[in-house]
Amino acid sequence: MSSFREAWPTWCSVPQEVRDRWWMFFKERCTWDPRDDVQMRKNWHEKGGKHLSDMLGEVRVSMEQPQWIGDAAWKGLVAYWFTDEYAKKSAQAKANQASDKGGALHTTRPIPHIEVVENLALDLNRTIDPDEMVYVTRRRKDGSWVDDRSKETYTAYQEKIKEISSQGSTDETQSIEVDKLTKLRTWSEVVGGKKHGRVFGTAGFSSTFSRAGASTAFYTSQDASYGACNLSAEQLQKEMDDMREKQAEQSRLQEEKIKK
Repeated sequence: MSSFREAWPTWCSVPQEVRDRWWMFFKERCTWDPRDDVQMRKNWHEKGGKHLSDMLGEVRVSMEQPQWIGDAAWKGLVAYWFTDEYAKKSAQAKANQASDKGGALHTTRPIPHIEVVENLALDLNRTIDPDEMVYVTRRRKDGSWVDDRSKETYTAYQEKIKEISSQGSTDETQSIEVDKLTKLRTWSEVVGGKKHGRVFGTAGFSSTFSRAGASTAFYTSQDASYGACNLSAEQLQKEMDDMREKQAEQSRLQEEKIKK
């Protein structure tokens, strides 16, 4: 039975009690450090919204009802997509994406930025700094940048970090390592803070930046995201091992009964 039973055109239009139910369903199938629960809920909320938007976008283009959308919900969605209200919102969204202030080109389509970052974090077994995010998502295969803003931001940040690292050293040939919070604050300063609710170059982690600046939640959210995958895999392996042990024990008991 479909869990998408009403015509919810956006994530925010889904009732809170329904989203809570989906969250509990997700928690039953994934595991993570309990200390990351709040951050995981935020990550899930952001990813859920993006994922639902992508799925609805696909079915809106194809106009073919998928199995996960109920009949009544599908009729309501189709009717909504042909309203003037939706046409205006769609036009405004496209205008915002084309804005120099609100949008930016990248080279990872159709893979979302946040997924690229999480995969890189998994490969390197560490969290990714904001300048690294820009480096991997806004450079073409030939090494050129997709736009001047990305190149200028990356260069300005590198110069700032180099300056900061040299300030704490008495030896001109040496430099000290810059801590994570300083890196985030420097990045926020270079890009001009939040605009339209986003911080340039930070993929889906913009929510970890407040209006006042940055916090290490930027890195904690990465830890929680790829940490959940690792923990889930470990739990799955443990469950498989337990199942094999139980099956072996049952076989042993069955053999003993036959011998008797």
